Amino acid sequence: MKLSAKEKETFTENSLNVSNAIHLANFIEKDLTIGGVFPNGKSGDFKNPDTKKFATKWCSIWAIIKPLCIVAKVFTGDKADAAIDAFIALGDTACKPE
Repeated sequence: MKLSAKEKETFTENSLNVSNAIHLANFIEKDLTIGGVFPNGKSGDFKNPDTKKFATKWCSIWAIIKPLCIVAKVFTGDKADAAIDAFIALGDTACKPE
C-alpha cells in the first residue's frame, strides 16, 4: 500500500512525521483491538468491528490518520499489519463523505 499524492500532501501539510507513525505503530502493536474498534483483535479476528465506535473516534481525523497508518506499517509485524489493513479498509468505508 502506498500513499496517494493527496495523502502525501496531507502528511506534509499537517506536519505529520515518522515519529507520529512510530507512536501509532507502537499503540497498535500493544492493542490489536485499536481502542476497542475490533473487539476480537487480540485473537487476530478483525471481522465485526464496532463501526459506531470507529466513526465517533476516527472519522473526523481520518484524512490525517490514514497516511500515518500506511507509514506505521513499516514499523509493525504481521499481526499489527493485519489490524492496520482492516482499520484502513473500515475507515475508507465508514468515513466516506455523504
